[in-house]
Amino acid sequence: MSEGNNSSWRRTFVEAVDQRLLELPAAWASTGAVAPSRTGRGSAVYESGRGREMASAVVSLLAQAQEKAVVSSFLLADQMVEDAILAAARRGVRVYVLLASEARLGREEGEGEFDKRVLEQHKTMLTRLGGHALFRSAPHFHAKVVVIDPDTRPAGLLLTANLTSEALERNEELAVTLSAAEVAEVTGFLKWAMWESAEHELVDPKDRFKATRPLGKLPHPAGASSIVATTAMATAVRDELLRLIDGATSQIVVSSFGWEAEHEVVRRLCARAREGLDVTVLARVRPSAMGALLALGEAGASVFAFRWLHAKAIWTDAGESLVMSANLQRDGLDHGFELGVRLTGSRAAEIRERLMAWRARVNTGGGGVI
Repeated sequence: MSEGNNSSWRRTFVEAVDQRLLELPAAWASTGAVAPSRTGRGSAVYESGRGREMASAVVSLLAQAQEKAVVSSFLLADQMVEDAILAAARRGVRVYVLLASEARLGREEGEGEFDKRVLEQHKTMLTRLGGHALFRSAPHFHAKVVVIDPDTRPAGLLLTANLTSEALERNEELAVTLSAAEVAEVTGFLKWAMWESAEHELVDPKDRFKATRPLGKLPHPAGASSIVATTAMATAVRDELLRLIDGATSQIVVSSFGWEAEHEVVRRLCARAREGLDVTVLARVRPSAMGALLALGEAGASVFAFRWLHAKAIWTDAGESLVMSANLQRDGLDHGFELGVRLTGSRAAEIRERLMAWRARVNTGGGGVI
């Protein structure tokens, strides 16, 4: 048969496949809201932003130090903060820095939080400041706080932000000014973590971190009234979250970077939403968090997402709040080294104001769970 006659042996079929009952995966819908500029500084609470009010508060705090400064951050990569640490050390201030281990930092790379440039700046910082400040690290160190002169002129800030330029300027983050009593409580946990929980130490910038052993002389802090912690011996952050969630009668506003669907705290939030409470959830758009955020949305919570949100905080209609370093997952609530501060009165009201302002300005990349 000639090639020209092949068409007579062919037939065209068209088949329609009905997919109207096919369930589509979850997606984020833009709210189209216009984002106003951030407030920056309040009476007791700082907010991150391009104006660097939060970063300036950290730098100012270090500039005031006369005897001792303690800095805890998962990662440190901000030139102004580094300069302030170096200046404090050069004028005779004893500077102690708690960091995550380099091995942990490598595992955390991804999702835009710690890119290679930031990690390289962090390593350069260690070379520059090593020998001026005492660095101790552990893979479970995740608390974010700066305190100065705790024994004589106590002052401090507890942050949700790592001390990196991106966190202090780009992310949605919070920092709370600590009272003298809160500084004393925080310092107790920092001392214990540094001397009893750290795994490596850097003294000489020419050397790498060397293994260290617990001192075996400092007891674990107990009976703190305002500061809550996650440690190998405490789950006070988790316990406080559950207390706040259970104590709410009409409204809960909660913000976190990390979410775990099966964690008790997230399940309790879902239960309260199903009971009819007005639960507002603020999160970052992350594939690893979608299971928990979907569960919250299906339970009736209003879920809003941001490109760079990193703050961890909760407020309830009981007029109480908690600002913390811990994500709502096992690594943070059940183990690790995390710190949080209980807030009431005007400071709690200020946290609600910041969280609701963020909700109001969700724009591209955010929205409710569909």
